[in-house]
Amino acid sequence: AAAAAAGGYGALRVDAARPLLEAAALAADWASRACVAAASKATRETQQACMNRGDATQASKAQQAADDADASLDEGLAPVLEAWAHASTDASLVDADAAACHASTPSNGWLHAAVSDVGAAVFARYASCRVEAARAQAACALLTEADEDASADDVEDTDRRERLQTACAVGRRGVSAACGWVASALQDCAPKLLALQNENDPVVVDATLEEARVLVAIAGALVADDDDAGETPEVPLAVLAAARLDPQAGAAVGSVVGASLQLVEATHAASPALATTLAWFLRRVAAAYAAPGVSNAFAGCPSPSQLARGAARAAVAWLEAWPSEPQTARGACLLLGSLASARRGALAGDAWAEVQPLVQAHAQSLTTGDDSLTRAVSRLAPERRTDLATALADCALAVDASSSSNAFQSIIAPIESVAQQACTQQADLELVLALYRGVATAAAAQALDGPGATLARRRPADAVARALGPLVDAVSTLQDATLFQRCASSCLSVAKDAASAQLPYASRPAKALLLQAAPKCVALCARGAFGREDEDDRFSDLGSALELVDRLVSYDVLVVDEEEEESESPDGVGAGLECLSLIVPNLDEALLEGRSAAGARFFRAVAAVVDVAPDRLLERRDLATGMAQALRFGAARADADAARAALHATRGLAARAAADANYHDASAWLAAAGGVLRPLLEHRSAVWDRVDDAADAVLACLAASGCASRTISTEAAQAVSRSITENAPADLIFDLEQLDSAGRAALSSAPTVPRALRHRDARKRFRDACGAFLSRAKGYLHTE
Repeated sequence: AAAAAAGGYGALRVDAARPLLEAAALAADWASRACVAAASKATRETQQACMNRGDATQASKAQQAADDADASLDEGLAPVLEAWAHASTDASLVDADAAACHASTPSNGWLHAAVSDVGAAVFARYASCRVEAARAQAACALLTEADEDASADDVEDTDRRERLQTACAVGRRGVSAACGWVASALQDCAPKLLALQNENDPVVVDATLEEARVLVAIAGALVADDDDAGETPEVPLAVLAAARLDPQAGAAVGSVVGASLQLVEATHAASPALATTLAWFLRRVAAAYAAPGVSNAFAGCPSPSQLARGAARAAVAWLEAWPSEPQTARGACLLLGSLASARRGALAGDAWAEVQPLVQAHAQSLTTGDDSLTRAVSRLAPERRTDLATALADCALAVDASSSSNAFQSIIAPIESVAQQACTQQADLELVLALYRGVATAAAAQALDGPGATLARRRPADAVARALGPLVDAVSTLQDATLFQRCASSCLSVAKDAASAQLPYASRPAKALLLQAAPKCVALCARGAFGREDEDDRFSDLGSALELVDRLVSYDVLVVDEEEEESESPDGVGAGLECLSLIVPNLDEALLEGRSAAGARFFRAVAAVVDVAPDRLLERRDLATGMAQALRFGAARADADAARAALHATRGLAARAAADANYHDASAWLAAAGGVLRPLLEHRSAVWDRVDDAADAVLACLAASGCASRTISTEAAQAVSRSITENAPADLIFDLEQLDSAGRAALSSAPTVPRALRHRDARKRFRDACGAFLSRAKGYLHTE
C-alpha cells in the first residue's frame, strides 16, 4: 500500500523503503517456514493414515490432513506471495531488466538487492510447500479411491496456475538460488523414480510420481513464460537479464533444463500424468530456448539439437508406452509438432531423424505390422491418429521446406494406399478420414523459407484435394446410418480444416477440387436439419459448415497464382454460397435458438457473406429469401453481438436491394421489416443495446420495398403491423404510421436511396423515431 501510494517501490526513499522491506522479509521468512512445517506435518499424517488404511476411520483423517497441507499453501503462503509479487514486478525492476538484456550493464540498484534474496527464499518455500501438498493429496486420493487426476494440478487448475505464476515471478528475482533449488530437487527426484521399480507400496509410488510431476510443472513455469498472446513461451525478461549479468545465474537455468531432460530419459514409462507434464515442459523449453543465440547465455543448457533429439525420442517412447491415455498421446503429438516449427524449422531435421521408427509404425499400422510401436499406433483413438498425422506431416514438411526433399511422401503414401482400398471396399473410412484431417491441418511449412518451401506448402492441400471427392462419394453410399453420420461429419471437418489451413497455398487444380467437394460435404451433413442423434454432434456439424462458408467467401483466402489472372481464380465465393444454399433450408428455430453459439455463428457468417458478395446473393432469390427469414430469429437474441450481426446482415442485404430496382419487392421487404420489429416487441427484456442497428435494418427494408420515391402508404404500415401481431391495437397502428412517416422523411433526405441510407443526420432521426416507437409499443404488448 505504501509503495502504491508513492507510485511504486522505486519512488520511495531508500531510508524509508529499506527498513519496510527488511521487516516484511522477516515476516515472510517466519510465515513461509511455518507453512512448510505445517505442510510437512500434514503430509506425514496423511501417509501414516494411509499406512493404516484397513481402519475405516483413517480415510477421514487422511482427507483432513491433506486439506491441512493444502491450507498451508492456499491460506498461509498466498498472502506472502502476493505481497512480494508487487515488489518483484515493480516498474523500476522491469526497466532495469530490459536495459540489462540490451546493454549487459548492471543497473538494478538497492531494490533488486533487497528483493532477490527474499524472493528466492519465498519461492523455494512455496515450491517445498507445493510438493508436500501434492504428496499428501496423492496419498489421500489412493486411500479414498479418488481419481488421480483429482489431485492438485498447478498446470491445469486456474487458481493454482495463477499462484504458481506469481511464485515464479518472485523467484525470478533470485534466479541463481531459485533455479538451483529446482535443479537440485529434480536431481534428487530421479533416483526416487528409478527406485519405484522395486517399490510395492502404492502410497509411496503415487506420492513420488506426483512429487516429480509438480516439480516439472514448477520448473516449466520458472524458466519459461507465456507471451502476451498466451501462445508462444519465451525466456522471461528477468531470467535473461540475470543470465547476461551473472554467468552463474545462466548456469543455474541451464541446470534446470538439463536435469529435466535427464528426468525425461529416465522415466519414459513411469506415469502418464508425469509424461504429459514433461511433454508440456519440453514444448515450452523448445520454443523458448531453441531460438538463435538464446541458449548461448545459459551455460550447461543442452544445445537446441540435443534438446530436439531428446524431446523427439521421449515423444516416441510415450506414444509407445501410453497409447490409450488421450492426454499423454496428445501431449506427445503436440511436442513433435512444436519441434517442427521451433527456430523456424531448424530443429526439424533432428526431430525427423529420431521419429523414423514412428514414421515406419505409422505406415505399418495401415498394413500388417506387428511390432510394439506399430501396435501402439494402431491402438490410438481416431482423434489421436489425427494429431499424430498432423505432427508427422509437420515434421516432414519442415524438412522438405529446408532441403527440397520429399519426406512428406513417406507420410502420405500409406494413407493414399489405404484410402483407395477404403473407397472401393467401404472399409476403414473413419480411420482414413481421421488421417486426412490430420494432413489438412499440417501447416508447419507455411511459416518457413527455404529452397523447397513453395512445394512443401502445396503438398498437404494437393493430397487432401485428390482424396476428398472420392471419399465423399464412398461415404454417400454407406448403408449404416450411424456410420454414415460419423463419416459425413468427418468429411465436413476435413473440408473445413483444408479451407482454413491449406486453401491459400494449394495449386490451382487442387483449389478447384476442394471447392467442388465442399458443397458435397455440407450436403451430407445438412440433410434432415443436420439430423444427428446426439445434439452436441448436430450443433458441431452446423458450426463446421458455417465456418467452412466463412473461409470460402473471404476473398483473401484464395491466393491467386502469379501466372494466372484473378478472373481465372477458382470461385470461392460461389462455393460458399452453394454451401449456404444447402444450410439455410435445413435450419429451423430449434437449431438457431437451441445453442447460443450456433445461432451467433450463423448470423455472423451471413453478415460476412453480405459484406463480401451481396449482388451474387441477391441473384439467388430463393437463398436470399430463406436467409431473410432465418435472420429474424437473431434480432431478439440475448447475445447482443449476435443480434447486431443479424441486423447488420439484414441491413446490408436490403440496402443492396434498394440500390437496384430489379430486386425491389414490396411485400417481401415489408415483411422483412416486420420480421425485425416483431421479435424486438415480443422480447420481454431490454433491447436498447441493438435499437440503432434495428432502425438501420428497418429503414433499409423500407427502401428495398420500392416505396422510396413515393409516399409509403398506410397499407404498407399495416403490412408491418400484421407481421408484428394479428391483433394490433389501434394505438400501435397509429405509432406504426408515425414510424412510417419518419422513414419516408429519412429516405427523402437525399437525391438517391443509397445516399439517403448513408445520410448521418437522417439515420439519426430515424433511429430516434424507432427507439420512441419501441418504447411505446412494448408498453402496449407488455403491461405487467
